[in-house]
This record gives sequence, structure tokens and C-alpha cells, in this order.
Amino acid sequence: MHHDQFDMWNSKYQPWNSTRLGSKCDLIGEWEKAARKAGIRFGLTFHHEYSWWWQTAFQSDTKGDKKGVPYDGNLTLADGKGKWWEGLDPKYLYGINLREYETVAEAANSRWSPPQAGIFSGHLEYAEWYAKWWALRMMDAVDKYNPDFIYTDGTDQQPFSGSGTGTGYKCDAMQRVIADFYNKTLDRWGKLLYHRLSFYSRQRWSNLCLVYDCAKGW
Repeated sequence: MHHDQFDMWNSKYQPWNSTRLGSKCDLIGEWEKAARKAGIRFGLTFHHEYSWWWQTAFQSDTKGDKKGVPYDGNLTLADGKGKWWEGLDPKYLYGINLREYETVAEAANSRWSPPQAGIFSGHLEYAEWYAKWWALRMMDAVDKYNPDFIYTDGTDQQPFSGSGTGTGYKCDAMQRVIADFYNKTLDRWGKLLYHRLSFYSRQRWSNLCLVYDCAKGW
């Protein structure tokens, strides 16, 4: 999935997914079958670490006809009654409002600038839940599709490092995902084959801990 939190498979942990909405297809499953048939490597990418990323969803227009009308981040499960998304909770797309913390609103409205490190101290229970949810969704996809590699991105040495895009909560979610990925690969094939995990970071020393990947243009 990308930053919109919409899972492109029959996700066990995210009800907002492509088998229930839109195409109503298991898009990752179809791509996996096509890749295997063509004899090419198959990988999965995940971009959902940023719990602060969609904080703009809790804003509203400051001018014009819609001035002051809350954006979709303010919607609740009850607001969906009678609508196409009835039964789906918007918080699983937009998260919760974290704009009370210094630099969050400013960072969310920037092109690419995470809020300062070590915040969200008043939402540690949510932060812990989110980190587990983040990891479980990746493990679910690995379990279903056995990818040759998985990829995630950010601006620090790893997700949930406590700073950069991992702002706010430091934990071992990434290490647990890596262990799960390699253990499942060993169980299935008896060896690691080509399997790897790649993490994109704009900090050059990130290659000390994971496979370093540099996206062209940054």
C-alpha cells in the first residue's frame, strides 16, 4: 500500500482494501501470479509508516465556499451510515488528530518535512497500536504472497526509529517484520534465495542496517 493506507489485497487487518472497494479484486494476488508466470522477481512495497502524514485531513479550507467545512479526517464510523462506505471507519485511513503537537501541522503541509523527534507523548497507547498494526499488515502480505523482496521507505535509518519519518514512537516493529520475512522464506524454501528487504532513506548512513536504496531525483 502507499501513504493512503488502502491495502491492495485481501487484507486481514485493513478493511479499506481493494477486495471490498473499487475494483473488488485482489490486485496483489493477480500481480503475483503474473510475475511468477513470466519468471520475474516479485516484490511488495509498503509506505504506511507515517502516522502524521495525513494530518492535513483534519483541516478545512481557509477561504472560499467551503471555508471552515471539516475535511474527511474528521468523519467517524457513524457518519458512514447510508453511504457507500458504511461500516468502514475513516480512522483506519486518516489516523487520529495529532495536530496538538508542535511542528505536526507545519510538517504535514510541507513537501517533505517530518515533525520534530520524540513527540506524541500523550498518545503512546495509540502509537503502540499503530506500530503493531503496521507490522501485522506487512506480515499478512508476506504470508499470502511470499515475495522475493519487500520494501519500505522513510527519512531515518529505519521505520519507528523515533525520529525522521519514524517520529513519535521508537520500537522494534521493523526488526519483527524482518525476522518474520526471513523465517517464512526459510520455512518455505530452506534457504534465503534472492530474498531481501530494502529501505529507502535520504540519510546516507541508512545502509549500515538495511539494503540501501536511492530513488532517482532525491
